[in-house]
Amino acid sequence: MLTPDQIAQYREDGYVVASDVVSAEAIDELRRVTDEFVEESRGVTEHTDAFDLEPGHTREAPRLRRLKSPVGRHPVYDAALRHEGILAIVSSLI
Repeated sequence: MLTPDQIAQYREDGYVVASDVVSAEAIDELRRVTDEFVEESRGVTEHTDAFDLEPGHTREAPRLRRLKSPVGRHPVYDAALRHEGILAIVSSLI
């Protein structure tokens, strides 16, 4: 999936951009699910086993720093983890 030049860039710079690996629909679904988690975080006032909150997080202005273990929390995240295009990229880098 990656070219030799992209692999070399990753080894040199520590990152690589791979376009058009995941469909726009799949990305939209990940965004929708993420938005649901942000909405859910409105109901908490401190870190939980699911949410790591940023300073200033409030019900009115949720600031979710990190969703902990998202793969285990929603099948859409699990599917993204197992996406064949993403796995091909990771495989070429390790």
